[in-house]
Amino acid sequence: MKQIRLWFSALMAGMLLLGSLMACTQPASRPASEDQFLRKHGEMKVYIGKARTAVVNLESFSWGELSDIGIESPPSGLCVLGACVITKGKAVNDDTNMWTPLVDMMPRAESAKPLKIYCDKCLEMAVKIRTQRPNTDNVTPAAAAENPEVAQWQEQCHQLESTLMGAETLALKYVHTAEETFKELNESFEKSDDKVRRQYQPKLQSKSNEYKDLLDEVIRNLQYARSNLAQIAGWEDYAVGIGADQSVNNTKVY
Repeated sequence: MKQIRLWFSALMAGMLLLGSLMACTQPASRPASEDQFLRKHGEMKVYIGKARTAVVNLESFSWGELSDIGIESPPSGLCVLGACVITKGKAVNDDTNMWTPLVDMMPRAESAKPLKIYCDKCLEMAVKIRTQRPNTDNVTPAAAAENPEVAQWQEQCHQLESTLMGAETLALKYVHTAEETFKELNESFEKSDDKVRRQYQPKLQSKSNEYKDLLDEVIRNLQYARSNLAQIAGWEDYAVGIGADQSVNNTKVY
């Protein structure tokens, strides 16, 4: 019996020694929550970057295909048709008629600059969220009540959310303004010469769709970034309102 006890003691000592050696030779595994944080944070930065790329394309957007035409607006009461689209060569140059180049009425490239500033600020704030994340698995709003470091980090997340929403709101405003402009111009085309309408109205529609697609890309990626931020910060009841039937990398977004 004594030999059995001695053998058992020797076996346990050997197992403890082996465990110590393995702990020294193998690196500690990273918590799964940190892996998820880094993955979601990386996706968020990608979405903000895609939004910025679309903004850069807006900065260089050109309406040059429509530079030969403009809106002629005779004095009120002199033309029952109202404003119509004509080529520059047929514009009446006198004190009673006013011809405005169509390109001067279109959204301007420089209006994209504030959106780019927003995106750059979001990327800067995203870096802080990664580098200043508290060293704990629980960074949810509930934990912020007891952990000042988590509370400060949660505030940084809310600031990023506010900045993303500011950029999205501005882009939506641009969409609304552009749609109103395109609607008015299409109405003017309907009052214009058939030749001018056939030659230039399809160009206007094509370019306006291209412009709106870029704004949609900005908005969509900003919303995706907000969805990722919500998951990073643990905002369980958060929704960004882009439709539960949509997904990013096979992941549902709200």
